[in-house]
Amino acid sequence: MLNRKPQYNEAATHRRQHEAMVAVTAGVALVLLATLWRRMGQGFDFSDEGLYLIWIARPWTYDTSFSQFGYIYWPLYELLGGSISGLRRANLLITTALAAAPLWVLIRTAQFTIRPWVAVAIALTLSCATLTAYHQWIPTPSYNSLNLNGLLLVVLGVTLIATTERDRRATLGAILLGLGGWLTWSAKPTTAIALAPIAALYLVAVGTNRWRLLAIALATTVLMCIIMLLILDGGSISQHLARYQRAFNFAQLLDGGHTLKAMIVKSRLMWSSFEGQLFCAIAVFSVIVTWCALGRSST
Repeated sequence: MLNRKPQYNEAATHRRQHEAMVAVTAGVALVLLATLWRRMGQGFDFSDEGLYLIWIARPWTYDTSFSQFGYIYWPLYELLGGSISGLRRANLLITTALAAAPLWVLIRTAQFTIRPWVAVAIALTLSCATLTAYHQWIPTPSYNSLNLNGLLLVVLGVTLIATTERDRRATLGAILLGLGGWLTWSAKPTTAIALAPIAALYLVAVGTNRWRLLAIALATTVLMCIIMLLILDGGSISQHLARYQRAFNFAQLLDGGHTLKAMIVKSRLMWSSFEGQLFCAIAVFSVIVTWCALGRSST
């Protein structure tokens, strides 16, 4: 009995220390988010962001487009009364929430004996990795942000499927996976084409009864694409394909050099001082939070 009390006190002390460190890193994450939130009303790129806002404000004006992000963001734009800063802030919240959700699911299902608020704090801190998308400060939603949100939704769906044996939760994951696939197709069709075989192979490989989930995900994607087809081109497949054909022809005329070979061979990772500092900060926070979580789970 005399030896157990110090062990209990030591374990409790370690727990308090770990939770304090998690609270500090979560506080830093909140500061980063608050700073971005405050600055969402500053700066405007007339070339890129001008295109994004015109496309979001009046998506039905144009019948030529590879990406359909304007139609996706148009309801949110109207709901916010055409506020540019409001649209940016809403996109920040959506992206952060979608990034934190699969992390929270993983932490809560990993049998770590940590409190719920600690799991939320860790997920929030690690989700700040998505803030690197703002390094060029083009915060207005676009096909890039929609593509990221679609991929995060796919990750959430896959996480739900991989961490449960319950049919309802796995079905929800399959639906989210299908919605994510549809969003990536609406944002960047090339991303969806690359994503489809990877997601399918994963679902088939993770276990039995996954063909049903794959069918649900595929049906969800197809259903949303049909709805989009009806909204954009009145249900005409030929007109919808012509939309992409015209977009492809215009892209060839612009001669921007965005070919597959150029993306693979000529792409370079270029870091500014701000990007480097932000990356290092997020890396340090991630290491600290992971260490805290693992240390707590072993006690």
